[in-house]
Amino acid sequence: RRMHAWAQSQSKRSGKDGIPTRAFVEELESRLKTLRRIITDATGSGRKSIEVLTESAALVREINGCRFTSCKSAKDRTGMSVTLEQ
Repeated sequence: RRMHAWAQSQSKRSGKDGIPTRAFVEELESRLKTLRRIITDATGSGRKSIEVLTESAALVREINGCRFTSCKSAKDRTGMSVTLEQ
């Protein structure tokens, strides 16, 4: 079942020619817009937002990318990211 679900999800991403479908591109654009809004809201308020991690992780998964989390001290956000994944 998992393989079938994965194959179905991949077929929605690109057409027979391998070019991404319009729906897939529009979904990515929507996710990017959401991520930009979250970052802007967090920056303007001076607060940290876990939504930045969750939305960016979802976006990267959609494009089969690799995600990492880093910060100045290399402990706070990294620990938060590991906790988020668990």
